[in-house]
This record gives sequence, C-alpha cells and structure tokens, in this order.
Amino acid sequence: MNSAAALPKPAWPQRLARAFAFPRTTRDYTSLVAPRLTKADRAGARFTARVIDATTEATGTRSLTLRPGRGWRGHRAGQFVTLYVNIDGVWRPRCYSISSDDRVQKTIRLTVHAASDAGVSRYLVDTLAAGAWVQISPAAGDFVLNDIAAPRLFLSAGSGVTPIMGMLASGAADSGEICHLHYARHRDDVIFADALRAMAAARPGYHYCEQLTGDGAAHLDRHTLDRLCPDWRDRETWLCGPERMLGTAEALWTEAGVRDRLHIERFSLPMVDDSAVGGGEVEFVASGRSAVARPGAALLQVAEQAGLNPAYGCRMGICHSCDCQLRSGAVRDLRTGKLTQTPGVLIQPCVNAAVGPVSLDL
Repeated sequence: MNSAAALPKPAWPQRLARAFAFPRTTRDYTSLVAPRLTKADRAGARFTARVIDATTEATGTRSLTLRPGRGWRGHRAGQFVTLYVNIDGVWRPRCYSISSDDRVQKTIRLTVHAASDAGVSRYLVDTLAAGAWVQISPAAGDFVLNDIAAPRLFLSAGSGVTPIMGMLASGAADSGEICHLHYARHRDDVIFADALRAMAAARPGYHYCEQLTGDGAAHLDRHTLDRLCPDWRDRETWLCGPERMLGTAEALWTEAGVRDRLHIERFSLPMVDDSAVGGGEVEFVASGRSAVARPGAALLQVAEQAGLNPAYGCRMGICHSCDCQLRSGAVRDLRTGKLTQTPGVLIQPCVNAAVGPVSLDL
C-alpha cells in the first residue's frame, strides 16, 4: 500500500482553507496576522523572532536584539541568518551576520549597516521598532573559528567587523593571541568602537589597530601587514570586508603560499554574468549528493537525475510544493530571467537553473 494513501485526510475546514490559500499555504497568511503562532517546519523554514532592543552603533548602523521563537537551535560565532521583514505586506529577505555571544542562545544580535537611502537595511536602521515581529532562517555559514592553536589575525572593514565581533563577544579574545586590523573611513564610522577599544585595554592578548583611510591610512597592502603584524603569514586569518579588500588579501596570501590559512566571509556573492544560465556543479546538502547541471536545466530535474525524490506538484512554478533553501551560489528563474543569489532564501527548483556552482538544502 502507498504510505501516502494511508495518511488520514485533513478535515474539510482545513481543505477549504488550503483551497483558498492556493498557490501559497495557510502558514504564509498566518505569518502576516499572527506571527507568534507561526512555527518553523522543514529545512529552509523561518522562525518568528521579536525585536526586543534597537541600538545605534555608528553612522547609519543599528543593532537589533531578537528573541527567536520555538525551534531555534542557536548559532556559532561568525554565522549569519537570513532576516525577513514585512514591508508593506511583503516579506523581504536580507542576510546579516550575528554579532552577539554564541554562549547566549535565547537572544541574538544582528548589526545592520544601511549603505544606501532605500532597501531593507535602510528600513531596519530607520524604521523598525522594538516590539516588532520578524522572521529568521536557521543560522548558517562556515565563517567560524577552528581549533588550530596558532595565533590569529582578524581583518575587517566597515560592517565586516560584525561577524568578527561575534567571535570576540564569544570569548575569542579571552585566551590566545589576536591581532585585529580594522579599516574604516573615519573614527566616527567605526562600528563597536567603544567595545573594541575597551576589549583591547582589558585583554593583553588582544591587539587592536584602527586604519582610518579617510584620515590618510593606506588600504590593505603587504607593507601595512608587515609593519603591524609581521608574522601574518604564520597566523590563521579571518577576513570580512568589501570585495576589493578580499581580492587583495587573496592575492597576497596566495603569493605567500598560505592561502589555506585565509578564511573569508563576503558581504555579497561575487558578481555573476547576468547574460548566462551556464549550469554548473550542484550540491544537494541534505542528501550528500551532487550533480552537474547542463545550461538551462531546471534544478528539480537535476535533482531527480541525481537520484533524489524531492516533493513537487505542478512543475511550472505555481504550487510551491518543491520550494527549497538556496544555501549558496546563484540561480536564474527560467520564466522571468530574475537572478537570485541570497543565501537562505527559498527558491522553486522546478523553474530555476544554476548559474555556476550551487548548493541546495535538498
């Protein structure tokens, strides 16, 4: 007997509600009017969280302290979540690193920098108030500390200090030896300035140096590294900042033959050629399988050819039965051409194709 056939059918009020909600689910609408009653379900689902505090950190930067709801399993220092905020009736996603102590799991702090006058970050910095409800994904990301005993080097610029602060708040500076070079334009632009300076004064093993480029300091280069951290080649290094800085560091560490000691977290994924749906290697994280997608192949079809049996319904992008979480990489909607490359968001594999290497939670 088919196991699905043995399951009891939902009562008629539930069937009626699902019919009216189609192609979305009743959960989607419940999350708008009663967020506290919305529970996470499968991988890629969202947890409700309440904003319990909002604090200005620097110009255009604000920290939001959230209390996640049932099912939240905590995080490791350096990880991020995808935050969904309801703006004018639409849940809009954006990824933010967690800047708080990972030993405190009942609350998390997200530090948001608004680089423009519009968008989700600007709304979070200027408008979202304490008491509001948002949604968050499970914590994700591999930008975490390892167990290697060598001294560490932290490199950060602008809001790239956020995951680094999560590591420091979680006790990274309590033992061992750390050199931290942080880049900002001016002194007033330094996020967590007071906390970082106080930490440097209180912990002998934590050496903190601000590089204020607007006041004449050079951007990241070999000369600065040799002067401020002469043994940088021997250290395990964690770096988060703008793409130009990351490219410079990758070149320096590669030239020195120590690229494997450089751990990078990007603000955004590298730019993808918008003109192509070029296929690529697809990793199915939950099943431990992978496959090569040909150009233009729907990811649902790629999963099936790899031996997976994912849920699906219409295979036309209508019913959302096949929705899954994009872990990394970029995909393009075969109907509209829309490029999606935000880690943690749900995509429809039946109507999306890989644009380069992709990782899915299937």
